[in-house]
Amino acid sequence: MSNSISWDFNAAQARFTAELQRVIASSRRGMRHEVTENFKGALRVCFAVTPPMGGRTSSVTSGRNIRVDYAHGKRQGQRAIRKDISRAFQPIKSAFKQTALRPGGWARIQQLFGPRATQQALDKTPEAVLSWYKAKRGRNRRIMGRPRLPTWTTNIQFVERTLLKEQGLTASGWLVGANRFGVRGIPQWITRHGGKVGGSVTIRDTATELKYLVTNATQHNDSMRIQGKLATALTLQANAMARRMAANINRERIT
Repeated sequence: MSNSISWDFNAAQARFTAELQRVIASSRRGMRHEVTENFKGALRVCFAVTPPMGGRTSSVTSGRNIRVDYAHGKRQGQRAIRKDISRAFQPIKSAFKQTALRPGGWARIQQLFGPRATQQALDKTPEAVLSWYKAKRGRNRRIMGRPRLPTWTTNIQFVERTLLKEQGLTASGWLVGANRFGVRGIPQWITRHGGKVGGSVTIRDTATELKYLVTNATQHNDSMRIQGKLATALTLQANAMARRMAANINRERIT
């Protein structure tokens, strides 16, 4: 049994709807304004709970209005990448390539770094090392165990640079919705991937129904769990609405 907290989507949606109805009932701004603004708030949190932002609320500052700390999320993602790289590889300084060229050089390298530091392992190209690394990741794109492949430090640097350039790719699937609803403040390390990950927006606005639907069509291995984190976004936005309502009620009591 997992010890992690989980959000039930149906319960989160019901809570969000209930809080939204309370806000609409007391608002002077109209239903569409409140629905749109609070949907934008939930969509903003979707970025915070999607990799690499890292965790349910670690990149979110709660209050009457939710603020997403994108810089914190990026740093957390960078730390996760570097931690996984340290677990995945046994670094061998590239200066030892010269040793390998000498007679008995490979035997010397194995003597220094262990029997797994073979020519076959160290002859892998940077691209092959990157492919090996990605194949060793689990469903959540984290390295499983400590495989510690011996490889040159230049190859490790290539892997790190490539992974850092990919940061924000999964979260960019929300950009279609964010652009449609005018969610501002999304940083360049996410927007640079615009168009690489699919997304969609569905709006149904009739006399009896107002419905917004945004999807992130990521091909991330753990996409089902990521999509399920929408429940987290709904819950956090519902909490923000409840805090605003409570603050308004207290202010009216004081006045």
